[in-house]
Amino acid sequence: EKPCGGALTPSAVRLLPPAPDGDSLPARPVHACRFESGEGPAVDVALERPVLVASRLLLDAWLLRRAVEQGVRHRAERVVAVDEDGGLRVAGGPRERFDVVVGADGASSLVRRTLLGSTAPSRLSMAGGWIAEGDAPMLVRFTPGLPGYLWVFPREGHVEVGIGAPLGHVPTRELFRRLDAEAARDFPHLAPP
Repeated sequence: EKPCGGALTPSAVRLLPPAPDGDSLPARPVHACRFESGEGPAVDVALERPVLVASRLLLDAWLLRRAVEQGVRHRAERVVAVDEDGGLRVAGGPRERFDVVVGADGASSLVRRTLLGSTAPSRLSMAGGWIAEGDAPMLVRFTPGLPGYLWVFPREGHVEVGIGAPLGHVPTRELFRRLDAEAARDFPHLAPP
């Protein structure tokens, strides 16, 4: 599961294919969000159009089903090489050429590294958190002394609690200590046991 809240903006939702009968989009609509400065002031924002909050694991599987329905051939194999003309090689297989190669292979994508180069360190972030049973309103808290933010995003049947910051700005251990302390203080019902 991706360590993030999983919110889809209305603009992103408009890009998704329609959900067929019996396979609805696995996302929860959220109509409001609280934004906190971390030092007192907060604002509750009623969203004109809801954001949808999804588990990336479930959303990605849903998207794959839509692609296969449209004729995409899915092969669950590990790609070990890709080149600029659409050629790729899977583990233990020969090089094949494709008209379209989709690099949906994570933050350190082989496709991205090969075609565009590595992501600049200044663009990398560290994020982590946990899934908590229960429910809570959507929250984004900017954290004093930390160039990042903490989130609480309600999903279908559970809540995603996490924190993120630019990589290298704060030690990972401190980032997670901060999340644990704020959760224990402000929403203990969502804190890990």
